[in-house]
Amino acid sequence: MNLKNHFFERRNNVAKINHEDDLAAEKLASEILDHLPNFSTRPIVFVCIGTDRSTGDSLGPLIGTLLEEKEIAPYHVYGTLDDPIHAVNMDAKLAEIKEKHFNPFIIGIDACLGRLKSVGSIQVGNGPVKPGAGVNKELPEVGNMHITGIVN
Repeated sequence: MNLKNHFFERRNNVAKINHEDDLAAEKLASEILDHLPNFSTRPIVFVCIGTDRSTGDSLGPLIGTLLEEKEIAPYHVYGTLDDPIHAVNMDAKLAEIKEKHFNPFIIGIDACLGRLKSVGSIQVGNGPVKPGAGVNKELPEVGNMHITGIVN
């Protein structure tokens, strides 16, 4: 019997994990591993979206910086505080990633807006992240899976 579904809220096949949960790191790791392709030769690329010019939108670059500092080879990290991926350069950065990596499995990471009771939750799900959707910006969808942090 798989008890994982009882660990945290799941809606529309998206796991929602509260950052204050004592087991948040374990739950997040489990969800990410469940979404990764099995025994894949595809490169795994983290695309961390946001800007350091807005506190509420800096989650992606902050995560990217922390991942880069951990030197998580063989994974690849794009979007850091020093070199963010944002609305202005997103098309060029995505083209660069697709040029450097053959058929990458992309994990899109971004901040998102939500209800007050959801602030502080981390969502993990299949499919792309939709950057700019909360502020009605038309930006390309990013990723084979997504991780979002509800910040406001």
